[in-house]
Amino acid sequence: MDLLNEFLGAESLPRESLARELAQPDTYIWIGLLEDGRQALSGVHRGMKIGGFLLLKGVTIDRRLTGTTAALRLAQAISQTARHRGWTGVSVWVEPAKRERFLAARLQIRAAGTRVHRYHISLKNCAAELADAPGAPLSGTLEIALGTAQPLVGSLLPLPEHCYGWVCDGRRIVLAGNPCVTLDDLPTLKDRLAPVARRIGATALELQVPAADFAASLSLLAIGAKRLSRTPVQLGHRRFDPEAPL
Repeated sequence: MDLLNEFLGAESLPRESLARELAQPDTYIWIGLLEDGRQALSGVHRGMKIGGFLLLKGVTIDRRLTGTTAALRLAQAISQTARHRGWTGVSVWVEPAKRERFLAARLQIRAAGTRVHRYHISLKNCAAELADAPGAPLSGTLEIALGTAQPLVGSLLPLPEHCYGWVCDGRRIVLAGNPCVTLDDLPTLKDRLAPVARRIGATALELQVPAADFAASLSLLAIGAKRLSRTPVQLGHRRFDPEAPL
């Protein structure tokens, strides 16, 4: 863990979050790159399971390896690790106008569907007295239907109807989709997620809204939500076994 913290520097997770992830190989994968002849990290890739899929969360490489295939090799290695662990597939947030799309293409990840903005929303008001429950699952699938009309953002992963993958990223619950029919449903969604938040010690929710829905974006900003995506993104994914049933 000290080796990771030293390499990541300012990009490192809080020590307790890093320790929790390293102790949960069923949910998190960390892959490191060692250069020949050196006993020091020159690259690290982090990923986590959401709805059965590996979600690529970030790669850090030594500046000396910029422009090499190091990032691609790490992404391929972490994807193979997830496959060997029996996970369903691999997914990644893709900014269509940015270079991430080239990495996604090399990994045969198809970015399609709704372009969204990602938002960080506080859960402190509905998940008071948060406390980690040792052994509590840190990822899974939730069945959520908040009305009969179409949700703002349906499941971004190939899951059964009304099912949404989720994972704990630090102190934030990441939900792959937005089951709210309108943002008036947000308090109800928070209430549904409060038991999960209490079990895992989450204080925030990552949720998406359609990039073209300016009213929804303004409403979230008005309640103090923070936008996480610089430009509209899509959650690209690829199943390891395309013929496997959902």
